Amino acid sequence: MIVRDHFDRPAGAVSLALAAYGAGSILTALALPRLLRRFNDRTVMLLAAFALSLILAAVAVLTARTPSTGTWAAALAAWAAIGAASSAVLTPGAQFSLSHTSPSRHTGTCAFGFAAGDTDDASSAGPCAGITRSVRA
Repeated sequence: MIVRDHFDRPAGAVSLALAAYGAGSILTALALPRLLRRFNDRTVMLLAAFALSLILAAVAVLTARTPSTGTWAAALAAWAAIGAASSAVLTPGAQFSLSHTSPSRHTGTCAFGFAAGDTDDASSAGPCAGITRSVRA
């Protein structure tokens, strides 16, 4: 909408703007492991969220101006920066969620088995074994 209506660019320019966002996101995701070895996840995410709010404020100012070649280039740079900041906010959270998927899945399975009254010896094999034994005791 902004690309075609405000900047008066052709439909193909929308894909260019999306590519700028994706490039910023991918470059940041590739740099994050090294960055997260030096800084805390929370620090990186908070700084990126703060930067994201500043970038979005700059985009609001940018789109209030009369469009030109310079503002179009600045918009592409802003989309890349938005992609980078979004990636820095979301990637550490996603990694945390993925690393905790397996235990929560098994805990839910065990809870479902207890709710159904399925606490025989067959259900105590596998991930629920320790939980089943402790509940029976």
